[in-house]
Amino acid sequence: MAKHSVVMAKKKWPLMLLAFLSISTVMVLFLRPNNSCNNIKSFEQQQQQDQILASSTSSVNPLDFMKSKLVLMVSHELSLSGGPLLLMELAFLLRAVGSDVVWVTNQYPAEHDQ
Repeated sequence: MAKHSVVMAKKKWPLMLLAFLSISTVMVLFLRPNNSCNNIKSFEQQQQQDQILASSTSSVNPLDFMKSKLVLMVSHELSLSGGPLLLMELAFLLRAVGSDVVWVTNQYPAEHDQ
């Protein structure tokens, strides 16, 4: 009789382990029925969030803090190349926001070749 209970005790642990793994597998299958690769609800929520972000960021101008301010721009020349061209573009953007832009430049008269 003693041998029979020892053999049953040895078989009990693998059966308990098998039962535990089976129950945990069934729980995982029931708790996670959605396939994350094909989830249309997640896609729709992401699109709604993107639309909300796009509408809120498109209405905010990053230069709004310069509204009704006086801006002095100093340039070494007024050509349409390089740095002066960038300053002119910045002046155009600042005027669109509502700031007052003033230009200061040093234009030397053209020297005659001798």
